[in-house]
Amino acid sequence: MSTEYTFRGIDGAGRIHRGTRTAPDERALESDLRARGIWILKATPKAEKRRRAPRPGTVRRADLIAFCASMRFQAEAGIPLVQALDGFALESTGSPLGPILREVRERVEGGQTLSLALESWPKVFPRELIQLVRVGEGCGSLPEAFVEGQRHLEWMERLVRDVRQATLHPLLVLCVATLFVGVLMTQVVPRLMDLLLAARLPLPGPTRFLWILSGVARDHAFVGLLMLSAIAVLGIVLHRSSRTFRRSLDRVRMRCP
Repeated sequence: MSTEYTFRGIDGAGRIHRGTRTAPDERALESDLRARGIWILKATPKAEKRRRAPRPGTVRRADLIAFCASMRFQAEAGIPLVQALDGFALESTGSPLGPILREVRERVEGGQTLSLALESWPKVFPRELIQLVRVGEGCGSLPEAFVEGQRHLEWMERLVRDVRQATLHPLLVLCVATLFVGVLMTQVVPRLMDLLLAARLPLPGPTRFLWILSGVARDHAFVGLLMLSAIAVLGIVLHRSSRTFRRSLDRVRMRCP
């Protein structure tokens, strides 16, 4: 794998030359420039552009499951690792995982281990999968590592699906109950209060309190909707940006009946 170098050199006439050239290593770069009559004064690898990690959720868990299954079969078939990565990257052309795997292949081809190359994308490849691959590389059992990684990802997929299904019913009940209370406080209670006042019946304390709440809900319904919307937006932002908030929310979900 060639590396791009930034160099500064001098020729036989004492003129300084600066530029960039690609070479397998510094010795090859020096030989190339020496053949052109330039002696190197300084050569440094050009800084690699910092890649932006994909946003959480860009790569689906199903894509990672397919990746583990493909790598397992190709490893068992004796296909070289670089060729296996290149093949699955071509199959994943329409997926965000494809470009990432091509960069992983380049790192592996350049001498890095697969686990070290996967670590460059911590928001894509789970830590558990990286550790399994590292153990598989050390023990020479990479196919078994991908088998365990596939099982772990499938278990996570089932767990997330079950949690979503378990929380969907309480959320629907909460939304319906909120809508029912809103209609009750803004439409039903005011009419009942008009009837009671017209009959000049004495109103007990709880009934008066309910009347006050009904008036607040009816007169400030728009403000209430804005507050609920702001709370919902804040919850979505915290869920995407704060791991602590997500863990706390998951604990609350698990405690729901």
